[in-house]
Order: sequence, then C-alpha cells, then structure tokens
Amino acid sequence: MARFPAMDWGAAVPNWVIALGTVSAAFFALRALASDRNRLRAERSAELEEKHEQWLRDERGHAESVTWWTDIAGAMGDLPVRPFADAADIQYDPEYSTRIVLSNNSHDCLYEVSLQLPEPWGPVWLARGDFVDDDGAQEYFKKYLWRQVGVVPPGLTSFRVPVPTEMSPTQGSRHAADPAMNRYVEWVEFRDRHSVLWRRFGDGRLAKQPDRPANTTTAYSL
Repeated sequence: MARFPAMDWGAAVPNWVIALGTVSAAFFALRALASDRNRLRAERSAELEEKHEQWLRDERGHAESVTWWTDIAGAMGDLPVRPFADAADIQYDPEYSTRIVLSNNSHDCLYEVSLQLPEPWGPVWLARGDFVDDDGAQEYFKKYLWRQVGVVPPGLTSFRVPVPTEMSPTQGSRHAADPAMNRYVEWVEFRDRHSVLWRRFGDGRLAKQPDRPANTTTAYSL
C-alpha cells in the first residue's frame, strides 16, 4: 500500500495562516486606499463646484443688482427724466408716454445701456403734437424701437417710453394692464463692470448675451 509522506501540521498551519493574513492585510489596505481616493475625489469635486458657484455669483452679482419697472403709481415723479443717448429725433408726448425706472443697486456704473420697445399696435403720439399712424410712418417709427440710454450711474434713473393707443373697445383695459406687466419695454440691455452683456426682461428674467465689440457710438447717425 502506498504511503503518503507525513505532513507536519505544526509547521504548515502557521504558514498558511500567515499567508492568508498577508493577503487580507493587502486587501484591506487597498480598500482603504481606494476609499481615501474616493473621499479626496469627492472633496475635490465639491471644492470645484463651490468655486464654480462662487464664480457664477461673482459674474452675476452686478447684473443681479439691476432691475427696472414701469412707474404706474407715479411714485418717481420727482426723479428727472433722462434723455436718450442716440441721435434719433423722436420725443414722446408726456400725455401718451410712461416713465420707466431703472435701478442700479450697486456701486458701479452700467455701460452701453439700451432698451427695446415693442412694435406699436396703434398710433404713437410724439412730443410735437402729431402722431404716427400711417403705414409709412409706422415703418419709420419701427426703426427706432431700439433706444440707447448710455452710461447709467448707481441709483435710480428714469426715462420715458411711448404708450401706443389702440383703437378698440379693450383700449382702456390694455392701458391699465400693460404697464403693470412691464409690456411697454421688452428688455433693458447693459454691460456690467466685467464688460459682460446682460438683458433684464420685463418678466424679471436675467440672461447673459453673446459677447460683441463694445459700442461707443450712437445708435443712429445723423
């Protein structure tokens, strides 16, 4: 009968246990290392996200301090009306215009401020007493829907925009509702202290605009 060599269990068991312990120690060390790497990666990601959010806050900080509204209550009646900075020879009759108030609640000026008027749905009364109602005159007026305001300092600035009439039974209702909804101006555009272009819309939205060369000329050349 074949005889197997006797096994020295006293020597083999400790070697096996030692080998298993070594493997286990290496496994847990690698696991701890991976856990540390994941933790560091998560901390780094959180740090980068916080820096990005801070950058966004810094970038939007000046723009978020800018807003505008229609002075339907007449509360800003003592605020001087600022003329537009373009060369368009159009002034609006106070009886058929309304005051827009621009608030720059920061310590910095706004640059290249301009506004977009909506297309008129009826005659537009001008300061000299006549009004624009025929098709040719309406097309002429539409060329001046974009008005430049220029550099605006901190604080409140007001300017007048036209209130087109509407020859319909709803004229009174629209004249009551539209100013309350900021519908006499579509948006106000400005360049902030970082030279970034923004638009503040009548519904409160703030949108960053594609960059373009700085405009230091008037909107309309004489």
